[in-house]
Amino acid sequence: MQKMYNLPKGITLRKDGRYQASYYYNGTRKYLYDFDLNALETKLRNIRYEIDHGIFTKPEKIRLDDWFETWINEYKVFDLKKGTLENYKRNYRLYISPHLGNCYVKDIRAEHVQKFYNDLMRDGYAYGVINLCAGILSGMFTQLMRNDIIIKNPVKLANIPKKPRKTERRVLSFQEQELFLKYSADSPYHDFYVLALATGLRIGELTSLTWKDIDLKEEFLTVTGTLKYFTDTGFYKDTPKSNAGNRIVPLLPSICSMLRKIKREQNKTRLYMGPKWQPIAGLEHLVFTNKHGEPLKKRTIAYDIDSITNRINQSEENIPYFEKFSPHTLRHTFATRALENGIPPKVVQEILGHSSITMTLDLYTHVLPKTKSSEIMKIANLF
Repeated sequence: MQKMYNLPKGITLRKDGRYQASYYYNGTRKYLYDFDLNALETKLRNIRYEIDHGIFTKPEKIRLDDWFETWINEYKVFDLKKGTLENYKRNYRLYISPHLGNCYVKDIRAEHVQKFYNDLMRDGYAYGVINLCAGILSGMFTQLMRNDIIIKNPVKLANIPKKPRKTERRVLSFQEQELFLKYSADSPYHDFYVLALATGLRIGELTSLTWKDIDLKEEFLTVTGTLKYFTDTGFYKDTPKSNAGNRIVPLLPSICSMLRKIKREQNKTRLYMGPKWQPIAGLEHLVFTNKHGEPLKKRTIAYDIDSITNRINQSEENIPYFEKFSPHTLRHTFATRALENGIPPKVVQEILGHSSITMTLDLYTHVLPKTKSSEIMKIANLF
């Protein structure tokens, strides 16, 4: 046990073994207790910081909406990437606030959190939404405990509904890929689709590409970030998803030729549009833009893909129904083609920017039947 004379100023050791600290709020002395000296010092520092900055409130008067503003702006603003902060704010505003925002934090119990999860499930929201909301709430209530405002974290006492069994990942077969590229030939985003299928870049990585990121002489591109868009803040380029996301991706000679053509056409468009060419500040040199030089939105790409698949289904009467797909399917399709054609999983991992080979193998355990049949023949001579 730590000796009395070694204790920090303002902290004493009680007979019951707990450490005691005090602080003043509105002229009244208040006390904090903890068996852990370091934990008590942290609580005291947090409360003094909040009092000094005018953000401390009596626990019984703190509503969840108010606490979210304090938590996100004072405790998370320097810990999270800009994109993550905006995502937290958006998810809190859309999902958590309507259910729990007006409740006092001291009154929120595990059954309230559980009902919130269950209501989201009943309303058909994706597991990812529920899981993110749980993470936000857990962080908020963990900080409330650290600040000695609540005793228990009700989020830890609630159960996140089980994640639904994964459906098979949508991947274009080689025939579907050929058909899609054929029908996308007259789309303004055809080259975008070709580059996606040739590199496996995420959609945000593709839309954030600048000409400085591309080395046509050495035939590679460098992924330096991902484009984000939020209604409140607009477009901005965020850092890569992970350290592995900052990577070099080789380019095929035919892709380099396509990119040279894109650059020539973009320069012509820029001159033709004149003052109507209005790129966003900081995003003036994007490879892919709309006709005014503005960044592309993911939903624009998604709508165009839907339009192309609709035309395929209307025109190709002799083929099975062409199932719709999301832009991310192009990334999955690249990875599948690469593995089907013998590119080692480790190389595929590095091109995709996965942080581990396990992630790559877990995502792409599916192999098309034809590939399975050809691979099994490699051990034919053993039997």
